Amino acid sequence: MPPGKASTTARERARASLTTEIKEEARRHLAQVGADALSLRAVARELGMASSALYRYFPSKDDLLTALIIDAYDAVGEVTEAAMDAAGPGQSVPPRARWLAGCHAIRAWALAHPHEYALIYGSPVPGYRAPDATIGPASRVPLALISLLGDVPAAGDQGALATGETGNGVLAEQAAAVAAGLGGSVRPEALVRGILAWTQLFGMISFELFGQFARTFEPADELFEYAVVQMAQLVGLLSVAGRRALLRNHLSPRRTLPPPAPGPPAPRPPTPRRGHPAADTRPADTRPADTPCNNRPARPHRRCHHCPRGTPRAAAAPPCTVSRQHNSIYRRLLQFRRILYAIASKILRNNKILRHNGSPAAPAPGRPALRAFTGS
Repeated sequence: MPPGKASTTARERARASLTTEIKEEARRHLAQVGADALSLRAVARELGMASSALYRYFPSKDDLLTALIIDAYDAVGEVTEAAMDAAGPGQSVPPRARWLAGCHAIRAWALAHPHEYALIYGSPVPGYRAPDATIGPASRVPLALISLLGDVPAAGDQGALATGETGNGVLAEQAAAVAAGLGGSVRPEALVRGILAWTQLFGMISFELFGQFARTFEPADELFEYAVVQMAQLVGLLSVAGRRALLRNHLSPRRTLPPPAPGPPAPRPPTPRRGHPAADTRPADTRPADTPCNNRPARPHRRCHHCPRGTPRAAAAPPCTVSRQHNSIYRRLLQFRRILYAIASKILRNNKILRHNGSPAAPAPGRPALRAFTGS
């Protein structure tokens, strides 16, 4: 190897190594003071180099921010693509599994690098305008997710995405232009659904990172799991059960009720009067019609009022359920009445004894003895 080429390679390696150190130190400052207060002089001071030397690598703060933004986009893009590839290729693994793996990988990266996530998906840096060099890295994640929608027809989910939902207005033109820019691999309707799911995904992650779920859905593991499943349903990546149900709905004939006949509305049925058979809400007797009644009413020559007319009485037949319940309540009422009578008799008896001994004053004429005994 010529000596000039060897020295050039060594110089490039040294420059690349120092560039990496500058960006690492800039990330630490980014976590401490944020993107607004990031300073090249502070980074150079921490690295022990002159600020003029640092400007040879990054001429301005915007150049340093651009390098950090590109690295962050590439990092989350690599993690997403690796997770989807680990789930399996599109032909052997359902696109739904690759979708779930990619969404979880994005969230895991965001939780591990919150400040870099805030740099690319958080509030814009005042006065900074991203150059065109950031478009390619920023497109890696949405392209990886939207590419799964092109696998839906190949997996047999043609019915999962309805057509004609974007109308004929501006949205339809925008969706058609973006779909044409992607090579026509995704239909405009599927593309619109994918954009909705993409924004919802990063909205969920931003809410979690920026503390919007505090004291409500924290930790948000179960909520995020439910959300990504709903996003998969939205874009048409159905589960096995969902595809079967969709197939049944498409194959089974739809049953529609005939329209109501024109004319005046039907009259409202009158409310049954009290005592009317329609107003009787007592439970019906489920015994056979020829079963005799053995409810033992107060008058033996009368039938039980819970049984239909003409039901004979017999000593061997068991009483009906309603009569058993009513008889139980009646027995309790009788027992309660006996207790009241016993208490009243005891009070009167004690009152007579006290009056005989002369302890309380004699009750006034017309006043009950019980009130005189209680002192009222």
